[in-house]
Amino acid sequence: MDENTLVNDDQIHDTTWIGVVVPVGGISAERFADTVRRPELLESEPVRVINRDTGELVRLTYEENSAFWQWTVVETLRLVGLRREELVELTHLSDRQDQHPNGEVVALLVVSPSKSDRERVIPMSAELFHVLAQIIRRHREEHSGFVDHWEQRLATGSGGSR
Repeated sequence: MDENTLVNDDQIHDTTWIGVVVPVGGISAERFADTVRRPELLESEPVRVINRDTGELVRLTYEENSAFWQWTVVETLRLVGLRREELVELTHLSDRQDQHPNGEVVALLVVSPSKSDRERVIPMSAELFHVLAQIIRRHREEHSGFVDHWEQRLATGSGGSR
């Protein structure tokens, strides 16, 4: 395999890849598996590789998950200008729609009161709508259902188990 070889999601979680060395971005990475498996805690086995050049264990699933949640926090704060305490209070119910008399639908973000005692209603930009849609998509994929409080994930920037 060369570094231009594409590996899809089904292949990356396939245990037959364990022990296979793949060149990635100029390094040699070997798929690694723990000797202790706890499938009851995870929907799928976390993907880990060993950097053959340095011997470092790279937790790809954790790193990708962490990067995703950090991106959502930074983008939400950047695009909306929220305070941290407002950010952790966002839920799927914070996403609302308003329909103008001309039929145009506007996406709104409803922010719970924090500093003042007034709820804020902020029109969503296309960028913010994309960020929130990615959060909802990811949550549904991971949990197969209802989108609950983002408090733990958004407050800490973490997204799950290691």
